Amino acid sequence: MKIMTTYKTKIRDSHRALANTVGIYRQAVEFLIGVALEEWNALKEIERSLGKQRAIECAIHYTKSNPCPKYDFDSRFGKFPSYLRRAAITEAVGKVSSYKSNYANWEGNPQGKEPGLPVAGYHELNRVAGST
Repeated sequence: MKIMTTYKTKIRDSHRALANTVGIYRQAVEFLIGVALEEWNALKEIERSLGKQRAIECAIHYTKSNPCPKYDFDSRFGKFPSYLRRAAITEAVGKVSSYKSNYANWEGNPQGKEPGLPVAGYHELNRVAGST
């Protein structure tokens, strides 16, 4: 019979332990927001979010069947896990979609400030992670 045990431990300063990962993820989202803004005319024609995700992924990610992606994501974010890449793409497309919708509404009725371009997150936390 195999006896297995588990135990629980608390990670001290857990916000610092993940700060670098969060910073890199936000840099990737920032990069992908730029890609989504550039490719928005093609993306807005795609109805499903998975289709938009696939279109962005083909534009940024090198594979054997896609040897020349339009944007150089892989050299900037080498060894970026696919599940994080896809989550970052989805977040970026959502932010750009929201921005475009808000901007169209503002153009129809320009009250208040013009909507600002989307950003990846709180910039104070990016500074904690050592990015700018």
